[in-house]
Amino acid sequence: MNWQNWAIAIGAIGSGGVAALFPRARRLRREARRAELSAGAEERFFEEARALDAYPLPRTDIGIRLAGLGMVALGLVLVGLELWSG
Repeated sequence: MNWQNWAIAIGAIGSGGVAALFPRARRLRREARRAELSAGAEERFFEEARALDAYPLPRTDIGIRLAGLGMVALGLVLVGLELWSG
């Protein structure tokens, strides 16, 4: 068995599961950071405020949840392929 396939599959299932179960957490962190920057906080990296505006999250939590479920499905497919190929 290839350990890299297992690592990718477990990572996809783990990160997708977190996104699917807790989609609001990412949105709240991002909105809080945007409010801090508006209040005059220092940027953590070059043009952080511009990046927050240029790459918005989906408008609803369902988009994040669906992306997470897609990652979980991808991880399960990878596990199935790894088990099937033996």
